[in-house]
Amino acid sequence: MATSSLGIASGASTFLALTDTPGSFTANRISFTNSGGTALTDSANFTYDGTNLNLGASQGIGWGSTRYLYASTTNDSIAFGENAGATFNSGTTNSVAIGFEAGRYASTSSWSNNFIGYQVGSQSTGASNNFLGYQTGQFNTGSINNFFGVRAGEYNSGSNNNILGQDSGNYNTGTGNNIIGDTTAGSNTGSYNNIFGQHTGFFNAGSYNNIFGDSTAINNTGSYAEFIGFETGGRMSASSTVAIGARALRGGSGDVWSGNAATTTNNTVIGYGAGYNVLTGGNNNLLLG
Repeated sequence: MATSSLGIASGASTFLALTDTPGSFTANRISFTNSGGTALTDSANFTYDGTNLNLGASQGIGWGSTRYLYASTTNDSIAFGENAGATFNSGTTNSVAIGFEAGRYASTSSWSNNFIGYQVGSQSTGASNNFLGYQTGQFNTGSINNFFGVRAGEYNSGSNNNILGQDSGNYNTGTGNNIIGDTTAGSNTGSYNNIFGQHTGFFNAGSYNNIFGDSTAINNTGSYAEFIGFETGGRMSASSTVAIGARALRGGSGDVWSGNAATTTNNTVIGYGAGYNVLTGGNNNLLLG
């Protein structure tokens, strides 16, 4: 190698006197080439103190020119994964993003979120959320939620909800709900409900209900009701009601997804098929079957 490429052609006798090196040493700084590859330089954001390798307050580590690890002492947030937390800044405080694009475009004014999984919370704007799964809470706008499962709460806009299960509550707009199951309360708009079971309460619009079973009260719009059983309260909107048993208080035949056929209130219905095909206005009854 020609001596001139080392910057010593002028007769420099020390490292600092070379034309392509820093003019002075700074304690703990690590030298590296500049972006043009033409000279050595150093930075306060890249140091080693004999114990710790230190990066700047909001710096990252990349593999293959893609950032995978980010940590900040300014906002106390950390991200690990390809483009995870890519837009985190000083306004994104006390947050964790782990997984491919987890929290990638999350609001820079959100805080105290935990996003774990592929694209989890990638465009979420809410605060104080815990999301775990695949695309869980991806477009969420609500706050203080706990979502676990594939696409659970994906487009949620409600707050103070606990949603567990694949596609459960993915279009939920309600507040204070506990939603557990597969595709449970997928488009729920009601609040303060306990909804457990596959497809249960999918289009529920009522509040203060307890809905347990498979395909139970799918289209319910009533409130203060208890529905327990397979297709219980199907094709029915009922308020102030207790219905227990498979297909109890079902609004007649037909697919439970086809909308409601009746509206009732203040009934107690217990047993398989009890109150089946009850008509609108069939109120204030005790039905056992």
